[in-house]
Amino acid sequence: MGRKETQGIHPLGLTAFPGEPDRHPLVRRLLASAGISLKKRLGQHFITDRNLLRRIAELMIPAPGFSAVEVGAGAGTLTLELSRVARRVIAVEIDERLKTVVEQMPLSEGGNVSWIWGDVLEIDFEKIISGTGGREETRWILCGNLPYYLTSELLYKVLIPRTSFSRLAFLVQKEVADRMAASPGSRDFGRLSLWCSYRGTVKILRRVPRQVFSPPPMVDSCLVALDFHRSFPLDPSEEETLDEISRHAFAQRRKTIANALKGMFGDKQVLLNVLEEAGIRPDSRPEQVPLEAYVQLAGLSSRLPLSTPRE
Repeated sequence: MGRKETQGIHPLGLTAFPGEPDRHPLVRRLLASAGISLKKRLGQHFITDRNLLRRIAELMIPAPGFSAVEVGAGAGTLTLELSRVARRVIAVEIDERLKTVVEQMPLSEGGNVSWIWGDVLEIDFEKIISGTGGREETRWILCGNLPYYLTSELLYKVLIPRTSFSRLAFLVQKEVADRMAASPGSRDFGRLSLWCSYRGTVKILRRVPRQVFSPPPMVDSCLVALDFHRSFPLDPSEEETLDEISRHAFAQRRKTIANALKGMFGDKQVLLNVLEEAGIRPDSRPEQVPLEAYVQLAGLSSRLPLSTPRE
């Protein structure tokens, strides 16, 4: 499925596709006519520049044949562009007030967009992907302009348990993008960095200034992608131990790794022994420990009776 070049002026105040008549009002006009004001608590900041939306969609969907689950789909402006480069799009949005706006967007022309109205944190992604038969026919990308309030929780939802997605591609706050891409030894390296580097390869694709959003947020954003590795060094039960270790290690960043983990292991000597076997200095700070050492530590620790359940 090839990408189409754009030309002309689209009624959304953006660039139109060839042969696409100017027949739709501005998104802000649709919102106004429906009496809808954007909710700050839902992190609703929309992009309406069609050129930028088209480029973002093309970066999110890197090649033909991918399908997408878009979270925080809002009024469907990015959804429209995703539908032109993805095999199919499942758009997820919590704010049902936007149904009237979405119904007036040209989203049905390709017949490849469906909507789920609900809380993305309560959705079983594996179920909706398998329900389309999509695992056999296409590779799936989880993408979208993430509302700030749910960014971390959503990322952990798809990073810690194993997933069928091939890629994550999100617009996030610049600070979050920096943490996702951080390397051990940097001040931004933390639990999120560890899980991103364990699961895949992270790239910050472009910076997106706050001025292109309506209404403008307080900070700039970045488009960041994570391409999942095809295999992992730990099995699922060992990954549960890695999750416990990452929670404890980065809960209080000023502590040494030995002090941060002592409550998890109980017996100090056992902890010191396993740290030594994993090649970790007990006086290291958690952000100084490389991923490979955390993986080694999780593999060794999973065979030990740990003291505390998940917090």
